[in-house]
Amino acid sequence: MMPGVFVFRMTSGVLQLLADGSHATLKLVAATVNDGLIAITIIFAMGLGLVVPKLVIDLLAQRSTRAKS
Repeated sequence: MMPGVFVFRMTSGVLQLLADGSHATLKLVAATVNDGLIAITIIFAMGLGLVVPKLVIDLLAQRSTRAKS
């Protein structure tokens, strides 16, 4: 849910920039880019949080199996 909020805010900022590009302020551009970067960072961290523990568990399971044989 959390990255969705930032993606929604980024999309809103992009649409505002496209609709009224001549009145684009530096504040709006910065906020839009910031929201996009935060969303990407959260999604990346969530992916790592899912993959790394799985890799560690698989590695420990392989070591346990080798030790028993």
